[in-house]
Amino acid sequence: MTRTVQSRLAFLAVSAFCLAHAATLPYQGLAADAKSNPKTDSSYAVEFALYSASSGGTVLWSESQKVTTRKGLFSTSLGTVTTIPDVLFRVPVYLGVRFDGGAEASRQLLSPPAWATSAGKSATSAFADSTGKVVGLNDSVAALRRALSSQASALTTLSATVTVQKMEIASKDSVGKAHVADSAKVAGNLSDSVRAVRLTIGDSTGSLRRRLADTATALRAKIRVDSQAQAKALSDSVRFVRANVHDTADTLRVRIKGTSLALRASIGDSTGLLQTRLTDSTKALLDTAANLRKAIAGLDATLSAQVGTIASLTKNVDLLQGVLASINDVAWNLNVNYGTLRDSRDGQVYRIVTIGTQTWMAQNLNYSGGSGLIGSCYNGRAESCKKYGRLYDWTEVMDGASSSDLSPSGVKGVCPTEWHLPSKAEWMTLITWLGGEAVAGGTLKSASGWATNTGTDAYGFRSLPGGYGCRPSFSGVGSYGDWWSATSSVDSYVWGVGMGSSDARTNIFVDVKMNSYSVRCVKD
Repeated sequence: MTRTVQSRLAFLAVSAFCLAHAATLPYQGLAADAKSNPKTDSSYAVEFALYSASSGGTVLWSESQKVTTRKGLFSTSLGTVTTIPDVLFRVPVYLGVRFDGGAEASRQLLSPPAWATSAGKSATSAFADSTGKVVGLNDSVAALRRALSSQASALTTLSATVTVQKMEIASKDSVGKAHVADSAKVAGNLSDSVRAVRLTIGDSTGSLRRRLADTATALRAKIRVDSQAQAKALSDSVRFVRANVHDTADTLRVRIKGTSLALRASIGDSTGLLQTRLTDSTKALLDTAANLRKAIAGLDATLSAQVGTIASLTKNVDLLQGVLASINDVAWNLNVNYGTLRDSRDGQVYRIVTIGTQTWMAQNLNYSGGSGLIGSCYNGRAESCKKYGRLYDWTEVMDGASSSDLSPSGVKGVCPTEWHLPSKAEWMTLITWLGGEAVAGGTLKSASGWATNTGTDAYGFRSLPGGYGCRPSFSGVGSYGDWWSATSSVDSYVWGVGMGSSDARTNIFVDVKMNSYSVRCVKD
């Protein structure tokens, strides 16, 4: 009967122990930096491990978790990732914690009684940062006190369980009295164990308090010594700086005074020298002004003489222009109001005229390019270029542009800036405005210079019979005048416009690109 009661009590104790460890172990921690400031609120990685010794030893269990801090504090539960083996609840183990990849904090001893009663309560730790400074010492002491209190509470619960068992045994009939006696004996033994554990806890708490007091006293003494040494060093530095500042100020005063005297003396010397130089310069300027007046008077006399010379030269120029006109033997229509165009490339000046909606050059183009190799003069004679302009093949005329029959053509080609080569359509606009191909030639041709059938030059277009070139020979001067358009026909052929001394027609024709014809440009 006695053995039955003992076995029952033992079963109840073991069952309570196993139930306590079937749950996870709540855990709280405080993370701070080297200055004891709480870590920034964020998510951090924390590694937990149980060891067989306070340092070194064997890793009996471990797991890694992500925790979120708030003002440095965080809470979690051990065993939620990796199950803690049941056997570890029966032996002393050491808990190690590594926060965010840092150094592992000092391991905490978890003995079987504290280990058993920790389920549902919070284990608490402080952590060491990279400098090795321990933060949260008061929290660690408080956690230890809570663990000791928890052990005492568990023992009280165990005593209450024994009391309940006594009450159950007392209610049994007389047949169970022997069992009651045995249970009372077991309860007495358990009560002795409870008192022994309480004494042990009391001794451990007293020892811990004394150690903490000694440590605090030592820390205060060290802080006091260090503070006194730092205060003395700071005082010495202040005295040294004050002495140096005083010496430097005196030195600066002496230097400033000496420099000021030197500057005053230098300024006095410079002022006298400057006044002397100004007096000399003023005299020289007055002399120069007198000389300039004399020179201006002489220039006035010279200018008057030059004016007379210029007037005489003007008359000579007018005479020369008349001579040139007689040499070219091609008269201008004095009833037409011509404009002028100055080619910025070579400075040549051309007359221009507006007919209908178009403004044309009233002379053939005579531009030879910067190298003088563009176009050619009839039979190589320069006087022919002066009278009729130059003859160009179609490649020279287009200057790399593509064929166009638009109106305007948009092909600048060899023409001056703001002018372009007329397309076939633009030639047809002019011819149609003058009455068509059959009669337009008589209106466009100059009043002289053609072998027969000269024109009326009614609108000042003044087309001339400059001939054409079939390299290496030239032909038709005095009898034919031909001009390029910007419009190609087929293969190597291009549209052109021609006039002859046989009639008043204007001929629209096609010819090969290699022949040479005259060029008239149209204003953009």
